[in-house]
Amino acid sequence: MNPRGMWARVAALAGLLLAGVGSTHAEPFNYQDLWWAGSQENGWGLSISQQGSTLFTVMYIYDAAGKPRWVVMPGGTWNAANNTYSGSLYSPTGTPFTHYDVMRFVPGAPVGNATLEFSSGNTATLRYAIDGASGTKAITRQVFGAGSAIGNYTDLWWGGASQNGWGISLTQQGTNLFAVWYTYDAQGKPAWLVMPNGRFTTGSAVSGTLYRTNGSPWIGAVYDPSRLQIAEAGSLTFTFADSNTATMRYTVDGAEASVAISRQVYGNAAPAAISSFAKLQERVIAPACLSCHTAGHPYAVQSGLVLDAPVAYGNLMNGAVKDAGANAQGIRKLVAPRDVNGSFFHRKLLLWDPSQPQSFGSAMPLGNTSLSAGQLEFIRQWIEAGAPEAGAAGVRALRALDGARRRQGPAGEDRALRGAAPLRARALHLSRARQRGPDLRDAHGNAHALE
Repeated sequence: MNPRGMWARVAALAGLLLAGVGSTHAEPFNYQDLWWAGSQENGWGLSISQQGSTLFTVMYIYDAAGKPRWVVMPGGTWNAANNTYSGSLYSPTGTPFTHYDVMRFVPGAPVGNATLEFSSGNTATLRYAIDGASGTKAITRQVFGAGSAIGNYTDLWWGGASQNGWGISLTQQGTNLFAVWYTYDAQGKPAWLVMPNGRFTTGSAVSGTLYRTNGSPWIGAVYDPSRLQIAEAGSLTFTFADSNTATMRYTVDGAEASVAISRQVYGNAAPAAISSFAKLQERVIAPACLSCHTAGHPYAVQSGLVLDAPVAYGNLMNGAVKDAGANAQGIRKLVAPRDVNGSFFHRKLLLWDPSQPQSFGSAMPLGNTSLSAGQLEFIRQWIEAGAPEAGAAGVRALRALDGARRRQGPAGEDRALRGAAPLRARALHLSRARQRGPDLRDAHGNAHALE
């Protein structure tokens, strides 16, 4: 799906600017993800891709006969508060992927409009009007992945100008990749296929089963998830040459082929604002914590703490501290805004430092590996700034995290604070390090400038 080529034709027909209308106000939060209405409406959803302040949203739903259909909002406008995004919806026609002909692609006139009202970083209300019918849905980010991320391929991908008119939405959570393929059926109507559980087979290849679904009428109707029918259609494999290009190989209904795909650039130049917590999730929690604290893991069940992206903030802010030693000292919150010493989350991460009280159980993360100086300083500054979910907690904190780099030895050995005894012998004392000013040093004496 090429918004600049595909939607330039729409603009000519509808007189709209669909290259991505960005707000002149501060950049909005990053809402890029897979969204749905929960298990009670399992079977449909929408993918939100975001570049700068532009949202490219595709709703994969069902028509009046229960057949899969997609409609797309390739651009729109934000309100003054940057929490509501509105735009026109389109339902193009084209040719099947087995013999795609770009010359037969027709964007068509708008079939309606949609508005996304974000009440938080993880919840929203979808209001739509399609083909004269309207409706409202409460939606949330969909949690489906686990484990530490291998790269990050979440985005809108396409086959280039010669394949203009179709695309594929990739959403990655941990080691899982959820792919929705927006294409056309034999009659040229928009149809979609889905790979809900793509898994990495190597460090650069993802494979999974491709499914075709039928469901309950969706537009202006009460959705009935009991009518969802799922049939295996084939398989799909993505082999990534780098972070921006890949080869997509598919087998569908006996037909086999491959196509080169790449990320589609469509948004305004300004990057989407990423909150301090979102960066904390991406750069600290995902690589250091999710190996244990992901939904269903025995340790997550035992500790009661799940840190998968859509629920991590709420669980850190509202979760109870079970450690008796901490409770005895009055520490009852995992994260206590503006109170670093009263935040059990931070105190557990500091247990690698021998100057810290050792009455709080095992040091985190488990596995004889401490966080780096920059990561610890980032968390400290985030908590002291009030532990916000949205917005940056300070440029210093962002630079502290960006400055944290693990060093690799000549044989590829990870030298980042490995081993409990060596670590305790060379432990970083953050209180003294902060007194030295912006020159923080890790356990190997490597300086990480904050400014």
